Amino acid sequence: MSEFVTVNVTSAEELLQFDAIRLRSWKGDYLHRPDSPQGVTTWSTGIGNEWRVVRGPEGRIMLRSWKGDFLHRPDSSQGVTTWSTGVGNEWTLEANGATVRLRSWKGDCLHRPDSPQGVTTWNTGIGNEWTVEALRAQKVAGTIYSTYEVQGGQDYGFEHGTTFTQRFQAAITSVPVELAVCMGSNQRPYRARLVIRVGDVVRFSRDFWGLQQRQTDWATVFPILNFEGVMRAGEWASFSITPESDTGIRGLGINDPKCPPGPLHGYGSVTSRFTLRGAEAAQAGTYPAEPIDPAVIRSTIADAPTGTSWALAAGATFTQVFTAKGSGTPRELGVVMGINQNPYGCRVVVRIRGQQVFDRTYQGLVQRQSDRATVFSLEGLTTRVEAGDEVAFSVTPNQDIGFAPIAFDEVGIQKGTFPGYGSCRAGFYLRA
Repeated sequence: MSEFVTVNVTSAEELLQFDAIRLRSWKGDYLHRPDSPQGVTTWSTGIGNEWRVVRGPEGRIMLRSWKGDFLHRPDSSQGVTTWSTGVGNEWTLEANGATVRLRSWKGDCLHRPDSPQGVTTWNTGIGNEWTVEALRAQKVAGTIYSTYEVQGGQDYGFEHGTTFTQRFQAAITSVPVELAVCMGSNQRPYRARLVIRVGDVVRFSRDFWGLQQRQTDWATVFPILNFEGVMRAGEWASFSITPESDTGIRGLGINDPKCPPGPLHGYGSVTSRFTLRGAEAAQAGTYPAEPIDPAVIRSTIADAPTGTSWALAAGATFTQVFTAKGSGTPRELGVVMGINQNPYGCRVVVRIRGQQVFDRTYQGLVQRQSDRATVFSLEGLTTRVEAGDEVAFSVTPNQDIGFAPIAFDEVGIQKGTFPGYGSCRAGFYLRA
C-alpha cells in the first residue's frame, strides 16, 4: 500500500505527478482543511492534511482539499482560507532545496506562524518554508475513458482544416498509449493532427499520415508514443483532431457530464465515439518516417475515384489550383483523365505564383493503365517551384474525355469549376 514520503520538489510539474501531497510546516504539523464550511488551519493527522495539486494558468498550481474547495488567498491585508473559484486559488511554487514556498497572487507566502496552531500569509521567515510529503500516483493499465459502448449515433461530415475537441474526465490514473475514434473515410488514407491536453497544457501533438478506419469497429487508431506525464483519475483532459482532407466522424446524442459534447463545424455540438487506453508507463518507440518522394511537388493521385467519371467536353477547360508541398522545377504532370487507350489531344497551361510559365498542346495522348493518368512531359519549363507556392494547371481536351472528380476537400487544394457538373478537385501529380 502506498504511503506518503518526503520528496524534494524542483518544479510545479513534479507536484502534478502525485496523487496527493501533504505540506509539513517548520513546527512539524501540516496544512489542514478541517470539517467546516470554510477555512484552513494546521493539524497533526487526518484526511484534512491531504491536498490534490491541480494545474493552474501560466505555470501556477492550485491545492484542492478533501472537501472539494481550494486553498485561497483572499483580497485582504493578510490571511488564507478556502474557496471554490478565483485568482486567490492560484499559487506560484518556489523551490528552496528541501522545502518549498507557495507565493500568492498578493505577493506574500503561505506562512505557519509561531503559535500553537494556525496558518496565515507573510512576506519572509522560516514559517514560509514547507516540506512536501507525496503519495505517488498509482498508475494502472486500462480504459481512461470510453464512449464506444454507446451504440447508434449519426455520421457527420468532418470538414478539412477544422478542429473537433472532445473533453472528458479521466476514469483511472494512467498514461495514454492509444486513442481510437470512430471517424475516417473507410479505406481511403488521410492525414490528421492529434493534440492531447491535460487540463489546458499540451501533452502530446503529432501529425499522422496514412490513417484508415479499422474495419472491425470503424475506428481510426492513433498510437500514442512517449506521452509526457500522466492522466490522473478525476482530472479533465481533452483530445483535438484536425483532418487535412474532408472525412467523417460519428456523433453520439448522449448527455454525459464527464464527457460533454464539443462543437463540430457546421453541425453544432456532438459527443464523439472513442476509446482512450492507458498503461502504467508511456509507450516508448519512434514513429515510422513518412515515405516522401522528394521529386513530388504535390499529388492527389491516390484519392482519385475509380467508379465515378465526369465528361470534360471538347474545348472545355478545367483549372486546378493548389499549394506546393515539395520543391523543384516541374518536369511531369499526370492527371487522371482520358478515354482509355483511345488517343486524344489536349492543351496544358501551367502557372506558378500567378504567372503563366508553360503552354503546350499535345497529340496522341492515351491513359496509363496502372493509375489511369494521362502523362504530360513539361520539358522546357524552367521556373522553379518552392514549397508553399501557389501553382495552377489548366487542361483543355480537343474531344470529349472522361475525368475522375474528387468531391471531398483538402487543405491547400482548391476545387475548380467543372463545366456542366459543378466543382471538384483533380486526381493528379506534379513531379520535379
